[in-house]
Amino acid sequence: HARTKYVSIFAQSLQFAANIEEALVIFSHDLFLPEMNKIIRSMTFCPVLQIFYPLSTQVFEDKFPNNDGNCYDSTFKNKNACKNRFVSGSQIKNHSIWKFRFLFEN
Repeated sequence: HARTKYVSIFAQSLQFAANIEEALVIFSHDLFLPEMNKIIRSMTFCPVLQIFYPLSTQVFEDKFPNNDGNCYDSTFKNKNACKNRFVSGSQIKNHSIWKFRFLFEN
């Protein structure tokens, strides 16, 4: 998400958590924002790891899960079915699956 204000407030409050210096805080992003990166890099009170979803709609603007023009409905008759795809919902679901697989497999 692009809510840098909330991440900034969260990062500031996190430094007061008990034993936070012993925790690894992981931020998983589905888009790259310089301001978000700056906020997270400023967190020096604990180890921080940022991971980036490699199939972000920010990078793949004309590919799945964005509307890629090659989408068909389940009967393969309606080429305009992509218009009904919930792109941000697809991104959220795919990013979540990728994130958990990345963390548990690495």
